Amino acid sequence: MVSKGAGTLPNDHGQIWNEYDISAYTSRVTTTEHPERAVIDWILRETGTEVWFSEPLGILSANSNTLYVYHTKEMHGLIGDVVDRFLVDCVDGREAESYAFSLRLVTIA
Repeated sequence: MVSKGAGTLPNDHGQIWNEYDISAYTSRVTTTEHPERAVIDWILRETGTEVWFSEPLGILSANSNTLYVYHTKEMHGLIGDVVDRFLVDCVDGREAESYAFSLRLVTIA
């Protein structure tokens, strides 16, 4: 059974809605079709996925210009740090690009 709910987002844990402008980063990245995904991926690495699929209710979404976040003040602090890391090169006038790395570890006994 599905209900329409109360029509407002629950904020029993003090959740707040913030929108982060990430366009300075995404407009400069030309090597990938969806550069906002890199921002989302780093947020998930820093925060873990559990905080987005359990209590308190959280929302994380992005388009090419804006990162949308609904979570606690503490979580916004972590997210703000991640966003700042993506934007620092843009503010300094350096070219922003996406970077990825892989690591393979082999043990021989």
